[in-house]
This record gives sequence, structure tokens and C-alpha cells, in this order.
Amino acid sequence: MSGMTLQQWLILSSLVLGAAGMTLVWWAGARRLRRRIETRLAESVRERSGSGRLLAQGQEFWRKRRRQREPLAELSLLLRQAGRISNREQVLALLQLAAFWLVVQLLAFYWGWQRDLALLQQLLLQVFAAAGGAWALIRWLRWQVAARAARIDEQLLLVLQIMRILWEVGMSLESMLRTLSREIGPLAPDVERELGAVRAKIESGETRERALGDVARLSQSNGFQDLMLLLTQVSETGGGMSGALADLSELLQDRRRTCLHERVSKLSGRMSAVMMLLLFPALLLVLAGPGFLALVQALQGVG
Repeated sequence: MSGMTLQQWLILSSLVLGAAGMTLVWWAGARRLRRRIETRLAESVRERSGSGRLLAQGQEFWRKRRRQREPLAELSLLLRQAGRISNREQVLALLQLAAFWLVVQLLAFYWGWQRDLALLQQLLLQVFAAAGGAWALIRWLRWQVAARAARIDEQLLLVLQIMRILWEVGMSLESMLRTLSREIGPLAPDVERELGAVRAKIESGETRERALGDVARLSQSNGFQDLMLLLTQVSETGGGMSGALADLSELLQDRRRTCLHERVSKLSGRMSAVMMLLLFPALLLVLAGPGFLALVQALQGVG
């Protein structure tokens, strides 16, 4: 097929850059809308006492908006689970992802330009680059979510011991959450951010049970979900929590021990496969090599 003219290249590059710009504008507009809604809700909370019902209605309104835009809600959930909790962090993360996607598009465009592809071939290349870049970004986000959940499970063992000590010295649930969300950052940064989100929801007017349940549903860590369920039960029924925290800590240790056993078993299987592939041929050559050479020499003597 014949090469593309300079005018066609300019048109194609304009289309690519225009699509990228529209994507960025759309994401930024959606985030601005969310910030505007939350700002108005916060102002209403400050102006009116006892406005928990208004806050709940505003949150329900935002949930409906997100359900109407399911891809946006799914991406927002992935960013939240990956540790981008605040709106500012999510906007910055979206800009970084959009910049990476745009770089992929530009690299694909440059590669096609260097090889003098036809217009149809270049368009197909840009489509594949766009789809592949989006798929890679989603996979990377999911990997970030899984890695953060694993870090939270590891940090919980220490956090549970600290919570047990704070509870035994007589702290209330709110005081304990406030202390943990402010003091354990250097030791357990991921857990500290999740507890900070719980504290922020409670301070904004939500009930403790609803705040704990919302954060638990957003987390991918099984241990953190169990902790939020435990705190919810204590908040609803009262009673002692020291024994329950000890049981939860033991349960998390058992899970971690089981996970380590599974990893060791998988590693042993992989090592066995590598040994069979690499060592068995060499061992066969060493043991059977002399006999095979003697057999060849005997056959040559007979011949």
C-alpha cells in the first residue's frame, strides 16, 4: 500500500491528540462534579445540626450517579482499593494513567510513521495501542490492589496487639480509632489510612456501624474486613473486645501460616520441575553415555 502524505499524518495526529484531550477533560469534569457535591454536603452539615439524614441522602444521590456511570464507578473503586482514598489522590492518579496511555499512543504513532504505514494500518495500530494500553493499566491497578491487601494483612498483626493494649487501658472505640489513625503511620501506613477513613466518616456524621461497614466493603483484605466486623459488633452490642482481638490475631496468624505452606509447596513443585528438565538429561548423559559409546564401538567393530 502507498505511503501516507504529510496532510494525512497531521490529520491522524490531530485526531489522536483530540481524543486524548477529550478523555482528560471528561475525567476532570467528573471529578470536579464529585468534589462540588461533597463540598455542598459538607457546607450543609456545618450549617445545620443533626443533618445526618441530609448527608445520607447526598451519599445516596452520589451512589446513584455512580451506578449510572458504571465504568467510572469501577475505576474509582479500583483507585480506592489501591490506596488513592481522597479525591485529590484519585485525580492525580487518573492524570498519571492518562499520561501513560497518551505516551503509548504517541509511541505507536511514531512506530507507524517510521515504517511509513498506510492510513488504515495506522488507524488499526492506534486502536490496538489504545486497547492494549487500557488493558495494561487495569491489570496494573488490580495488581496494586492485591499487593496493598497483602500489606494490610501483614500490618494487622501488629495493629491488633496495639488495639488490645489500648482497649485494656480503658480507651473508648472512638478514642482508640483516633489514636491509631494518628500514631501508627510509620509502622502500618496502609492500615492507618483505612482507619483514618473510618474516623473521617464518623466525624462527618455517619454512625459508627455504617462507617465501619462502608470501609470494610471497600477493602480487599480479609483480615481488615474481619476487624471491621468485630468493631461493628462491639459498637452495637458493647462488651469486652480483648479476647476477640486475641482470637482474630490467632486467626490471622493461622491464615498467614497456611499461605506460607502453600507458597512452599508451589515452590517445591517448581523446583522439582526445573530439576527434571535440567538435571535429568545431564544425569542420563553421564550414566548412559559410556554404555552408549561402548555399544557404538561394538557395532562398528562388527561392521
